[in-house]
Amino acid sequence: ANKEVLPMLQKVLNRLQPHTSNEDAQVIFEEAQQIIESMRFPQQLRDAMRTAMAEVGTKDGEERLTKLFHERDAWAAVKGVWSSLFALRPWVSLAKAGRSFHDLNMAALVQELVEAKYAFVLHTINPFTKDKEELYGELVAGRGETLVGNFPGR
Repeated sequence: ANKEVLPMLQKVLNRLQPHTSNEDAQVIFEEAQQIIESMRFPQQLRDAMRTAMAEVGTKDGEERLTKLFHERDAWAAVKGVWSSLFALRPWVSLAKAGRSFHDLNMAALVQELVEAKYAFVLHTINPFTKDKEELYGELVAGRGETLVGNFPGR
C-alpha cells in the first residue's frame, strides 16, 4: 500500500550531509514528515492491531479496551511517532553518537492513557556518571511529557 514511500523518504533524507545547516535540515525533515503523513494505513497492520487488542483484552479481562480503539486515531499516532524521528533533535543526537537514521528501528506502544499525578523513569545505569552500580530516577508531576520531551530545564 505504501511501496512508494521508502524510495521517496530515502531520496529526501539522502540530502542530509554532516555539513547540512540546521535550517536546511529542518526543511528536509519537514519534507520527510509530509511523506510519512501521506501514508495509508496498511490493512495488514490495521488487522494486526485490532487482533492484538482483542487478544490482550480477552486474556487480561479488559475487553472494554477494544471499544476504545479508533483506527483513524491509531494510525495518526503511529505516523506521529514515526515522523518524530525526522527532526533536528534526533539528527543532532545521532550525529553526536556517530550513527545514522539507517541504524534505527522504531516501535509504537499501544496502551490506554491513564491520568496520573506523577510519572517517573528509572535508569539502570546513571546517565550522567555511567555508573552501572547506581540506579538513577527522575520524577515529575503529570503524565511525563517533560521527562520524555525536549523541554527547557530537561
